[in-house]
Amino acid sequence: MVFVYHALFAAYQQATLQWGDWFPLWKENLPILPYYPATLGRYGVAVFFAVSGFCIHLSYVRQPGWGPFWIRRFFRIYPPYLVPMLLLGILDPLRLRHSLGIEDEIQLVSHLLLVHNFSGFTLFGINGSFWTIAVEVQLYALYPVLRKLVMRWGWQTTLMSIGLVELGLRLADGAVLTVHHQSLPVGLIHSPIAFWFSWSTGAYAADVLLRGHRFTFSNTLFVTLAGVALLADLFKPAASLGFPAVACLTSLLCIRLAQIQAKSAAQKRPSNLWMRHLCQAGVYSYGIYLLHQPLLQRMPTLARWVVGSSPYLQILAWALGLLAWIPVFIISGGFYRYCELPSLRWGRHVLERYRGKTNL
Repeated sequence: MVFVYHALFAAYQQATLQWGDWFPLWKENLPILPYYPATLGRYGVAVFFAVSGFCIHLSYVRQPGWGPFWIRRFFRIYPPYLVPMLLLGILDPLRLRHSLGIEDEIQLVSHLLLVHNFSGFTLFGINGSFWTIAVEVQLYALYPVLRKLVMRWGWQTTLMSIGLVELGLRLADGAVLTVHHQSLPVGLIHSPIAFWFSWSTGAYAADVLLRGHRFTFSNTLFVTLAGVALLADLFKPAASLGFPAVACLTSLLCIRLAQIQAKSAAQKRPSNLWMRHLCQAGVYSYGIYLLHQPLLQRMPTLARWVVGSSPYLQILAWALGLLAWIPVFIISGGFYRYCELPSLRWGRHVLERYRGKTNL
């Protein structure tokens, strides 16, 4: 979803509908309307956050302890992130710079510390995809707080409380966007608080399954959330509500799919080639996410080299962007083998030493 969305943006320099005062400007949006389903790929991040909350809570409950938790998270996330971040930040092959100015140093330091999501200058500074890595790590930092709140208040009150905060921020952003034609400050709308509820719905879904609670899947709730996600593209004040709606949908589906699998006697391997490919893409997904955008940004240049200033330039760039999935998939496979797996092995070694010292 995210890959297709970024391919569309690279080709057309637009991947969301342009707004009028209250509704989309259909005439101005005509070039990308044929690709409208691709614009919904931005919700892939909402899916990612909800699944992340699901997996993190599941992992911690099964293997408790904050020391092991942080060791596992660090070696899964940071060393693989560091490699492309430094390559792009220092070598900067897209812009072919040969020296670091003060602005580049700020970019590097903010990305090294994973705080680049708090400033509009650094948000998309080195690689447009990296902002979510910073938010994700900050959500990990909030996870102990979430657990304490749940222990004190329970899941229902906790989710209502942090949900009011996130939804309040998003409604305020929609109001400011409608009245003043600009969003809230980047440091606020891209802070972890603005995604805490969306991420925590996944953690709640994991908790439902871990406790064996009976959960009735509501078709009405599912349709309502899907309607909100689609409405967000058609009504400017609701523009920011699609993200938590998709996150809630994802968490509901996590529960539903887990319940279906629990009733199955055996886990079947995917039978068709496409599903097997998607499963392998899931294994490589972190590398795909870290590496795909710099290559996609090259597609308009490649298309211009092929057809010059043809009226079909953007269509060709879009097609080349989709075909770029093949080299991105192959490169990410190598990245997984030679970067991610060694980092995981290193992390297991550190974890064994840590457990030996703490007698865990």
